[in-house]
Amino acid sequence: MNNIFQYVLLWHEGITEKEEDEMLPEDIIDIWAVSRSAPSNLNCYTSQLYNGKIFCTQSAAPAMYIYDIESNTWSAGASAPVSGYRWTSIIYDHKIYYPPSFGATMQIYDIANNTWTLGAPFPSAQNCYTSQLYNGKIYCIPTSGEPIQIYDIALDTWTVGAATSFASHRASVFYNGKIYCPQYGGTAMHIYDIESDTWFDGAAAPDGSRRWTVEFYNGKIYCPSETGTAIHIYDIDSDKWEVGAPIQTTNSYRRTSALHNGKIYCPVTNTTAIEIYDIASDKWVIGADVLVRENYFTTHVYNNKVYCPTCFRAVICVYG
Repeated sequence: MNNIFQYVLLWHEGITEKEEDEMLPEDIIDIWAVSRSAPSNLNCYTSQLYNGKIFCTQSAAPAMYIYDIESNTWSAGASAPVSGYRWTSIIYDHKIYYPPSFGATMQIYDIANNTWTLGAPFPSAQNCYTSQLYNGKIYCIPTSGEPIQIYDIALDTWTVGAATSFASHRASVFYNGKIYCPQYGGTAMHIYDIESDTWFDGAAAPDGSRRWTVEFYNGKIYCPSETGTAIHIYDIDSDKWEVGAPIQTTNSYRRTSALHNGKIYCPVTNTTAIEIYDIASDKWVIGADVLVRENYFTTHVYNNKVYCPTCFRAVICVYG
């Protein structure tokens, strides 16, 4: 509904007002809301939360839309100088860095000044779904057996690091000077040691699940399968995998997740489900029905709520 404030709440059966009052402050309430509409479809594959606002840049388009959580309002930021496929982004020193996919240049958005600049050109054309920040440098993980490409923020320069063996990477975790990359559609755990610029393989995963999203908690990497029912858990110190409780739904697409208070929240693409994994008890529950059946690629937790920008619509769905 254009230019009209609309806030929709759906209470899940079984939660009374008394039970809500008794919930701990850090608990997420099993309830959904839909934000006011943005100026147009978000087409958002990566977003950043900063100072109570969510910055949603379009992929394959130049628009930047900014959602103010407190006022439930949108504003249009400056348009990017070029379009590009933006699968991953890094926030650093009040700026958002967008490593390019399929070549081109680093695109940099200055939050305070609402301006864009173009950084140095990418060394080679490759697709990049995930990146990590360490010591003022952005490490762009290749999707196949290409070299890792490293952007020095202060110098605006790229260097080319070591190459991986062939693998597809959609997600990664930084820990203790290393970047852990569970394979998408395979069993490899590829590990990049930043100091020595070398790759090595960790223990093989239990099966070749499609791992699009991962969460790091207490020394372990939790990998919900994009489809199917598996959650695989990698213990970094012991270099061992374990198989967690099966997810209750199948044929779902889990392409993003959020970690909050020892639980992993997975809004599921094109279904009405949100799946919640309790790490301590190794149990899954199904939350309230999502109000909008959509593609979800990015999520944020803020003030005990999970914010899920949509891809093909102009709203953010809010759980909590």
